[in-house]
Amino acid sequence: MVCQIVLCSIPAILDIEPILPGEGETIAAARMLRRILDEQPRMVDVFTCDALYADANVLKILNKARKWWVVVLKQEAREAYSEIDRLLPSAAPISFHANDAHVILCDFHGLTAWDALNAPFRAVVSEEKKWRCHLNNERKREKFLETSHWRWLTNLPDIYSAQTVHRFGHARWDIENRGFNELSNFCHLNHPFHHHPNALHAMLWLICIAFTITRAFFSRNLKPQLRSRIKTICQLVEEFRLSFTRAIKPLCPQGYT
Repeated sequence: MVCQIVLCSIPAILDIEPILPGEGETIAAARMLRRILDEQPRMVDVFTCDALYADANVLKILNKARKWWVVVLKQEAREAYSEIDRLLPSAAPISFHANDAHVILCDFHGLTAWDALNAPFRAVVSEEKKWRCHLNNERKREKFLETSHWRWLTNLPDIYSAQTVHRFGHARWDIENRGFNELSNFCHLNHPFHHHPNALHAMLWLICIAFTITRAFFSRNLKPQLRSRIKTICQLVEEFRLSFTRAIKPLCPQGYT
């Protein structure tokens, strides 16, 4: 389990929690949230989560701590899903453009069809249409209109617009795009350097700390002279490697490479 900052130039990893044998992700998530709220109570204002964490036990922890949350709703069997279906015909749609897509939102307040949560909540429904390109059988580019549907549940109050909920909901993908994707492809996060549980946890933290510091250095501390030729994180890491190699080479035994 990972808690990562989104909608920020530095996608910092705030906490990591292992999933222990015999337990599910929501149990580990609840344990991690309690620790974050205890040790870093003012670090996060809004938690955005995948559909798996639309779990009353997890969200009650955030409600009790007076924190906001936005969670994806996918399961059609849920009571909230059926309640939204009943309300959609009478909704007043909100239309706007975001990220080259035409978006239509419907906003519902004061929903109660979630007995286990024991608190009112809000739902935002999104229909998004965006032109995409792909190669056909003749290897020619063709444009097609892609339509996607999203539903988010949240406890954000009315002063936050439906567009804000929409933005927070989609921001969860930062965890994949700027988190796990980069950590796995460029930082060897998916490689077990040692199989002892403590060693695994320690290596995860070392990798995540190095990732966060590198991101922070690239975004906030890269001088203009270097920024003119270092355009990506990979180029910066290669610069680190070359500098490190030049620094230790005089210390290496003769003939060692």
